[in-house]
Amino acid sequence: MKHTLMKPKILFVIAALLFCIGLLRAPALIPVSIDGCQNITSSGSYSLGSDLVGANITANNLLTTACILISEQNVEFDCYGRSITNDVAGNTTGILLDSRNSTSLTNVTIKNCVVSNYVWDVYIYNSSSSLVLNNTANLAVNIGFTAHNSSSVNFTNNTARNNPGDGFSLINSFYNIVDNNTAYNSSYGFVSKDDSAYNNFTNDNASNVSVGFYTYYSYNNTFTSNNAGNNTWGFIASTSSTGNNFTNCTAYGSYWHGFLAQGGASDNNFVNDISYGNSYEGFYIAGSSYNNLINNIAYNNNEDGFLVGNGSAYTVLTNNTAYDNRYSGFEIDNSNNNNLTGNLYNQSPYNSGLLRYGDGFYFQNSSNNNVVNNTAVNSYEAGFYLYDNSNSSSFINNTAINNSWEGFIIETSFNNSFTNNFAYANPQFGFEIYLSYGNNLTNNTVQESGVFDFYIDALSWGFFLNATQGDPIFCNNIIENLTGSGGRPINYSNTSVNWNGITASEIVLCHADGSNLTNVTIRGSDSIQNNGLLMSSTSNTVVDGSNSSRNIVGFAALSSTNNNFTNNIANENLFAGFADIIGAGNRFADNLESGSIEGGFFVFFSNNSVYTNNTAHDNYMAGFAIVEGSNNTRLTNNTAYNNSQVGTMVDSADFTTITGDHYYSNDVDFAVNTTLELAPLNLSGVIFDNPLGNYEYYTNISLNDVVQPDESYAISWSTKPTDDPPFELSFYGKFINILAPPGTAIDNIIWHWSDAEAASRNEGTLRIYLYKGSGWQNPPGQSILNTVNNQLSISNLNEFGVFGLYEMEQFSPSSGGGGGCSSSLKTSVETTICPDNKVVILLKDTLSKPMGGGQLVTLTSQGQTFIEHTNSSGEVSFILSHSGSYTIGGVACDYSFNYEMCRTGCTSDDDCADSQYCASGECKPVGCPCGQISIHSCHPYACCADSDCTANYKCVNHECKASVAPECSSNSDCKDDQYCSNGKCIVVQLGTCGYITNHAWHNYECCNDSECQKGSACINNSCVTYRIVTNPSGFVGAQHEAWVLPAGEYRLSITTPKGESKTVGTDATGHAIFVLETAGIYSVSLAKEQASVNVSVNAVIKQNQTSTPAGTPAAPPDLCLPGAIIGIILLLVIIYIIYRRR
Repeated sequence: MKHTLMKPKILFVIAALLFCIGLLRAPALIPVSIDGCQNITSSGSYSLGSDLVGANITANNLLTTACILISEQNVEFDCYGRSITNDVAGNTTGILLDSRNSTSLTNVTIKNCVVSNYVWDVYIYNSSSSLVLNNTANLAVNIGFTAHNSSSVNFTNNTARNNPGDGFSLINSFYNIVDNNTAYNSSYGFVSKDDSAYNNFTNDNASNVSVGFYTYYSYNNTFTSNNAGNNTWGFIASTSSTGNNFTNCTAYGSYWHGFLAQGGASDNNFVNDISYGNSYEGFYIAGSSYNNLINNIAYNNNEDGFLVGNGSAYTVLTNNTAYDNRYSGFEIDNSNNNNLTGNLYNQSPYNSGLLRYGDGFYFQNSSNNNVVNNTAVNSYEAGFYLYDNSNSSSFINNTAINNSWEGFIIETSFNNSFTNNFAYANPQFGFEIYLSYGNNLTNNTVQESGVFDFYIDALSWGFFLNATQGDPIFCNNIIENLTGSGGRPINYSNTSVNWNGITASEIVLCHADGSNLTNVTIRGSDSIQNNGLLMSSTSNTVVDGSNSSRNIVGFAALSSTNNNFTNNIANENLFAGFADIIGAGNRFADNLESGSIEGGFFVFFSNNSVYTNNTAHDNYMAGFAIVEGSNNTRLTNNTAYNNSQVGTMVDSADFTTITGDHYYSNDVDFAVNTTLELAPLNLSGVIFDNPLGNYEYYTNISLNDVVQPDESYAISWSTKPTDDPPFELSFYGKFINILAPPGTAIDNIIWHWSDAEAASRNEGTLRIYLYKGSGWQNPPGQSILNTVNNQLSISNLNEFGVFGLYEMEQFSPSSGGGGGCSSSLKTSVETTICPDNKVVILLKDTLSKPMGGGQLVTLTSQGQTFIEHTNSSGEVSFILSHSGSYTIGGVACDYSFNYEMCRTGCTSDDDCADSQYCASGECKPVGCPCGQISIHSCHPYACCADSDCTANYKCVNHECKASVAPECSSNSDCKDDQYCSNGKCIVVQLGTCGYITNHAWHNYECCNDSECQKGSACINNSCVTYRIVTNPSGFVGAQHEAWVLPAGEYRLSITTPKGESKTVGTDATGHAIFVLETAGIYSVSLAKEQASVNVSVNAVIKQNQTSTPAGTPAAPPDLCLPGAIIGIILLLVIIYIIYRRR
């Protein structure tokens, strides 16, 4: 029996123990209800029974009053959604954790409260291991949620809104967790400051605040998967904040920057973050060093995607992507020693219509940076741009494709190195060096550029008006093993070279004085017109017998002087066959050119250029274009024909002289206009020929004119526009058409003919007629016939149309028609008009009545014959050129008179000084840039400078004399494959795998693939790493582009998001296109023996989608009954069993 009673007793004891345990937990079951502001001084569970107002509880350690003061640990305070609202002034707090004895409070929970209008809504002071859950802080003057001197506090699912101060702030606090909280319409969203460290901010959201997330004197904090939208700033690491990590965070719509590190913030990490739609930069490192930016994306920002500036150093940017930003993708400004590796700038084609600027990678006043394996595609300006003393940086294996301007540009920057870089299809230049020296370009490839693959310029264009040649120091760059379009080499030299018979994609001479290029061939791309021969700041060089065709320009001399271009061919070049730009004394002789756009021979701001026996035909603009400030240009015996717009154009050029040129079959044969103050122009014996150019029906014209500002006219060969004037015969069909706007005047124009033409014609009656659309008329101005020199001149010509040279029709005495003179006519000098020296002669018949109009009257003196016709009153007027005896002829016979000239102005050259000539009654200076003036004319010297002489001749006392030079005094005196030793040119000894340049042997980096590391191939003797370049994202249904580098034909393996595989091939440039058919990640792979390369592309749906976040799952039901209830049940069961056993 005792044994059977033991079990109930044991069960009774167990039940009693469970009951006691339940009693210990009883406070959690029945929280203490609080219905007024209170100081909680005992552990336990508390609930808010009603909304509270006020703050009348004095804090233990802080200078504040609170509504709820928690002074003890192990407290749970649950508002159940009720509110605590302030209605008193002063430094107030809604809910305050503040220990009574300055010890840390632990295990305190505050949840489900709505706190409003306090200076501090929820303040955790000197606490640890506590929880702040599902609360709302509203309209806090200073901070919504504060942790001060606290650690391991967990803020979860709280909301801070409409606070004039901060939403969440950690002050000198550590190891806290801030998770899934929201701050909006506040000053700062989330703040870690004053030595706060090792805190974790996760899945938090900040919007419409000044700063979304802010660290200040704070270190080793972690920010993960947070969002900052539509704030003034998104994320800021400020003022000596170090070691903080920002991972998978997003900043968008900021008024300033998305992510900012400033004020000496260092060693911070920004990884896998996204920044878009911000008004300034996506990521900005300002005055801060040793920060790392890895795998971030910046797009659609209103300035740069990534900016490192204000003296930031040792920043690492790796595998970041920038696209669709308004300015540059990556900018390094006034910052040194930074590293950029594997970054991508790729402008999206579907956004190309937006107004944007900037470069892919831009460096300003920044030095010692390392730039490796970066890619710039489709940027709005240059791919990579070094500017303003960006020095001593290294660029390796970078790629620039299809950027709007240059691939790589170095401007006013020095001592940089570029190795194994690739530039392709950039519309201006592949590589440009401007006002820079000490740079080293080695083993680079640059192809399919729109203008030049490689361009160097030593001239400061801001001051070019005062310059004739650039500073040669800017030519001191090393260019080695540069491969251009068509796979052909680009030859560069900054010392004298002798190149004979070479073929190149482009030839560039910069300060390579005294060079000789003979029988060279320059051919750029096989598919577009680019490259050519570029001569920059080079003098005394001879280019002979060479061919540069189907390029952007055939032969270009930029800021170069005294060079000779002879017997060369330039056909079908896009801009010009021969260009002389800002040069002096360059000579072009016996060259053939055709098929250019701007001009066959183009002269811009050059002085003393000489063009002799050249031919330009079938050009779109002009055969010869002398434009914009060119001075003393001389054209002699050149031919221009079949040019679509003009044979020779002189536009705002000074002292242009054209002698013996032959023009035919041009739309306009010759045109001139000027914006200069005065532009003297001289044409001498220029032939305007019929469209066949066979010297039939041609007109030989000379012209002396000082072209006035905004004055213009054009001269072309013409057919006869209408029937001949009465009693006149065309003189060998000589017609020209001169077109000019009203107000234009030509000082003096002369028609010439040969002795053979004059021999069988009535030369003494030659005169000029003008046709303006309604019949022939006498031209204005004074016509002077000089049968001794076979010329007829008109001065001050100010009406224009078709001019024809005519002679009086011959009649026999019995045939009538007015062909001879009549002795019965009465002739008298009626009027003399000064100061014009004009005389009016009246003819009367036998009845003393004035003769009718149209009667021919000649006036002869000193071998000159003037021709006019009477008007309807029988009057005819002449402008006389000198004093002396004059004889009237024509219809009047042998009437003579003496004339004394008016004493003002001039009537002939004799009235002027020896250095002047008379034109339109004024003495004007004789133009004579190279010669001696005497008897009112210029008598040219044989030479005035060495450039006026042929090769190996010098100008001595205006005579070209042979000069003999020693074999060599330096390497520059020898051929490129020789060097100077003891005054002799010695041949450079050849190696096994390399090349000779600049008088020395240089080994190639490689000659076959085995000499390169795995993953690289030997391309053009350089080890080039295989790479796939593509945009990491694209739209479903769109064609997606990829490039394989180095360029070539490859097979790419594409794995779709569904795991399906397919292959696509590239073209010769490495370019391939495939369609993104479904959303998800595509894998793009290249498999070769030497390399295996793989990239990923994320295909997304183009339309904006609104995703509905999954609802927070409800907490599972509490299946465990409290211990007290279990104990009571068991006790009742035992009592029942005992009762039954009795």
